[in-house]
Amino acid sequence: MIAIDPESKKPAFALISRHQPNAILLDQLPLNPIAKWYSLFKENEIGTLIIESQYLDRSKSPQSLLTLTMSAGMLIGIAKLLNIKIITVSPSTWQSAMLGKGNRKTLKQLSVMRASSELETNVNDHIADAYNMLQWYRTFEKQSSTAKSNHRRSLCH
Repeated sequence: MIAIDPESKKPAFALISRHQPNAILLDQLPLNPIAKWYSLFKENEIGTLIIESQYLDRSKSPQSLLTLTMSAGMLIGIAKLLNIKIITVSPSTWQSAMLGKGNRKTLKQLSVMRASSELETNVNDHIADAYNMLQWYRTFEKQSSTAKSNHRRSLCH
């Protein structure tokens, strides 16, 4: 699985490969050439893409939103070509679950602090967001599968 913070020029990712399920690879890749992203998804046998949905931030220009949306769209397109499950998550959803509430600046700082602490190395805000999204999904996925399992058990009795 891979979580991506779709920054416009160099999206950040946190990846767990099927080949190394206990290791998390963190990095940023230029959006172009897009073939690098295709290879990254294919070589690591990505089964799930977790990506932030885009929203209109009044402090940013409309062009910025358009660029971010195009970046996310290109990455989602690759996932669709490779039949990868796509999870879009709003920043407020994963941030409130992983970091609590606060303004954008505070949440960015908390994201960096949490990721840097857990990884025991300093990371930038884009990599921190990708890492925390991945951790959010892993927690969400475990809770969801536990709930489904408990529901099935209750139906059997």
